[in-house]
Amino acid sequence: MQNISFKGCIPVEFYAKHPKTQKYVPIVQPQNVKKCQHFVVRNLNKTITGQNKSDVFTKIYEQVDSDYAKNPIVRSIYDKSAPIPKTAQEARPYVFLFTGDDTDKVKELGKQLGKDKIAIAESTEDKEKEALSRARKKYKTGIKDLINRICPRVKDEQKRDLVMRVFFKPEYNKKGDLSRFVFQDVMFYPQEDKYIL
Repeated sequence: MQNISFKGCIPVEFYAKHPKTQKYVPIVQPQNVKKCQHFVVRNLNKTITGQNKSDVFTKIYEQVDSDYAKNPIVRSIYDKSAPIPKTAQEARPYVFLFTGDDTDKVKELGKQLGKDKIAIAESTEDKEKEALSRARKKYKTGIKDLINRICPRVKDEQKRDLVMRVFFKPEYNKKGDLSRFVFQDVMFYPQEDKYIL
């Protein structure tokens, strides 16, 4: 797989090696998905430091994504409304990654939501909560449109939509609590079913 154009969006799945079975299982808890999302985005935006920095991950991504290699900027969306799966078969992406020119579209939606929030906060109307709810709904609809209609999905040479799957190994502290996820590998595979938000 070479020189895939990443001008668009790609669903991202996160997997971690189970400490007992040593098999990779989907990461589904929101706080853990967000940790993995931060790893991907901050590494690709080159804003990460310390032990979570992975030049290996960034280099693999650069080899596949010629657009990103020219302009190393990404944005991501976390789908808060995705149901937490009860089995591995129900697992689906919670994160969508945008690269190329489409990062500007995501940025503009976020800016507009920020402006709407400021305008609502300065308003003295009683319907402030209702207006804020409408602004958030407008933002969510805009993101759905980007993912489902506007931004092209990343495709391979056979024009199949792709999914990026990132693998981690969990590390635990002395108390047995999860301390961090350590990057292991990344792969891209053809998507079987469309992920519609």
